[in-house]
Amino acid sequence: MTTITFPHLQLEPASSGPVLTLEEIVQQVKKQAIQAALERNNKNVARAARELGISRVTLYRLMDKNHLDLNRQERKTG
Repeated sequence: MTTITFPHLQLEPASSGPVLTLEEIVQQVKKQAIQAALERNNKNVARAARELGISRVTLYRLMDKNHLDLNRQERKTG
């Protein structure tokens, strides 16, 4: 299991742009974590979900919510 540390978040200081709410920051971090897990697992959704500690169905829901649409032909679920 990977521990997320502050540098992983890659958050900009508040003075460099608009102030984000905690919810917006959490959503950004979730989206980045999902993208990274999918990349590390060669777009294999089942493996990425396992790595993230969530179900495949939950990962698909989060992908939809975050507008992360992999090409259907390229999605791997096994």
